[in-house]
Amino acid sequence: MDRLSILCIFRESFMSKVRTASTLSRISRLVAYSMLPFVLGLPMLVTGCNDYPFQRLVAQTYTEVTDTQPQTASKQVDILFVVDNSGSMQEEQTKLKTNFEAFINELLDQEVNDFQIGVITTDMDSAKEAGRLQGTTKIINGAQLTKKQVIDAFVANTSVGIAGSPYEKGLDALKAALSPSLLAADNKGFLRDGALLAIIIVGDEDDCSHGGKISERDFLSDVCYSPPSVIMKETDGTPRQRNGVVVKGMRDKLIPVKDYINFLKGLKDSKGRQRDVIVSGLIGSPKVLVDDPANPGQKRLKDPPGGCTADNQCSVGSEPHFCGYVNTAGARQCGGCESADAKAEIPGFRFYELIQGFTPGDAADQLWFPICGGDNEFKAALLRFAGAILNRINFVVLSKTPSVSASGVPYIQVTIIQENGTKIPANAAQPTGSNCTKDADCGQKFVCGADSKCYGDGWVYFPPIQGNPQARIKLSGTAKDNASAGSTIDVSYAAGP
Repeated sequence: MDRLSILCIFRESFMSKVRTASTLSRISRLVAYSMLPFVLGLPMLVTGCNDYPFQRLVAQTYTEVTDTQPQTASKQVDILFVVDNSGSMQEEQTKLKTNFEAFINELLDQEVNDFQIGVITTDMDSAKEAGRLQGTTKIINGAQLTKKQVIDAFVANTSVGIAGSPYEKGLDALKAALSPSLLAADNKGFLRDGALLAIIIVGDEDDCSHGGKISERDFLSDVCYSPPSVIMKETDGTPRQRNGVVVKGMRDKLIPVKDYINFLKGLKDSKGRQRDVIVSGLIGSPKVLVDDPANPGQKRLKDPPGGCTADNQCSVGSEPHFCGYVNTAGARQCGGCESADAKAEIPGFRFYELIQGFTPGDAADQLWFPICGGDNEFKAALLRFAGAILNRINFVVLSKTPSVSASGVPYIQVTIIQENGTKIPANAAQPTGSNCTKDADCGQKFVCGADSKCYGDGWVYFPPIQGNPQARIKLSGTAKDNASAGSTIDVSYAAGP
C-alpha cells in the first residue's frame, strides 16, 4: 500500500472517531480534539482520497483513569507505626530505631515539622497494648519537641520487646488504635482534622487477624498462612495432628483485608471530611521481582510458569527467597526474604493488600521494602516512606502515567471539588518566564516545574523520574488556593497502553 492510501485511511478512521465524539468520554475527546488540526490538514497535503477504498484503522487503545485525592491541612501528618513485637523481631526493632533519624531528617528538610507519631504493637492479647499507643510520650509532636527529643521518644516508644503474641494481628491493632473508643481514651488527640494519616507497618510475618475464628490455645500461628488445602507439618515433616485429626491451614478464617481498607476509607474528621491515608511497610517480600530481558527497564515476577516447587527457584543472586506460600489457585509463589540476621519466610501478602488499597497499581511496589535488609536497607526504606509522605502532602500522585501529546503535554483534566460541593476546573499552568531550582524561587504561591521554570495559576505536571517513578501534578497559584483542606482533587487522564 502506498503512502497516499495510508494517509487517506488514517484520516477517514480518525474523522469517524471525531464524528462520534459526543459519545466519548471527556478524556477521549481531549485526545481526539488535540489532533484535529493536524488531521484536517491532510486534504491539503494529499488529493485523490476518493480513489481509494476505505478500510478501518485500528485505533490506539487508551485507558481512562480518574484519581481522587482529599486535601489535607498544609503539611500536617499523623504517622502510626505498627511494630511487630513477637519473638523474632529483636534485630529489626534495633535497625528501626537506629535509622529513624534519617526518616525525621527527610521530613524536616522539606519543612514538614507539624507531625505526630504514635507507636502500637501487633499484640492484641495484652490489655496494655491491643491498639494502645506505647511509651510515656504517647504522641510525639514534632511542632513541640526538638529533633533530639523526637528521636529519643521514638526510640523509647519502639522498645516494645519481643514477648508479644505469636499471633501477629497488625490489622486488628491498627483498627483498634483508630477506633472511636480508643481515640476517646488512650489515643486521644492522635488524629487531627485535616492531617494526612500515614501508616507504617514493620513486621517479619504476615497478619493473622482472625476475629476469634481460630483457637489460639489449640493451634500454632502458622495455620494463618496456609489455605485449607494444605496439611500442616511437624518439624520432622510428618502431618501435624490435634486430638487425632490432621491439622490443615486456616487462612480462610482470617478477616478479609478489604474490611480494614473500608474501615480506613470510612474514617472521617470532626467535620465529616474523608481522611487521606497512605500505607507502607517493611515486610516479608510479597513478590520477587527481576529484570525483564524482553522489556528493558521493566520488572517481571521471578516465579516460573505454573508456580515454584523449590526455594532455589525463587532466589535472586545471593538473596534467598522462599517457595512456601500457596495462593488461592493452589500454586506456590515466591516470596519472603532472608539475610544474615533476619528471616521472613512468610510473605506479607495481607499487609501488601492493605498498601494496594490506598496506592493502586505498580505504584504500590514503591511502598514496601524487604524487612530482611541491614542498616543501609532500613535507612533506604525509611527515606522512601518519608518521600512518599512528602509526595502525598505536596503533590497529587497519579496511579498511572498519562499519555502525552507530540509536544509533551499530558492529556489531563483537573477538577477541584470544594467542601461545599462547588466544582472548579483547573487548567494547565503556563510558564511565568522565570527560572528556578525550588518553589521558593517563584514566590509564595507559584510552583517550580520539573524543567526548572516557574509556573503560574493551574496545575503543573511532573513526569516519572529515577528515584520518583510515579507521575505527579502540583497545584500552583489560585488553583492551590482553591484546594483548601476538606476539598477533593479529581484528576482524569488518558493512560497509554
